[in-house]
Amino acid sequence: MPQPTSAATVLDRIVGHSPVVRVSLPSTPRERLVPLTVEQVRALAAAMPARNHAMADLRERAGFRR
Repeated sequence: MPQPTSAATVLDRIVGHSPVVRVSLPSTPRERLVPLTVEQVRALAAAMPARNHAMADLRERAGFRR
């Protein structure tokens, strides 16, 4: 597996140390996803132009409701 660029530059002795060794990312709270109901998806499809109905139908049947 290839190494991240910052680790590779240290291993190749291009830089003396990695500047990101002790960097920690802040935690981000995850929102609870609530999918749209079938009725909501159908209402959105009805509001779309006719050329997009197939797309809305596919998204509904495939489970992409958010």
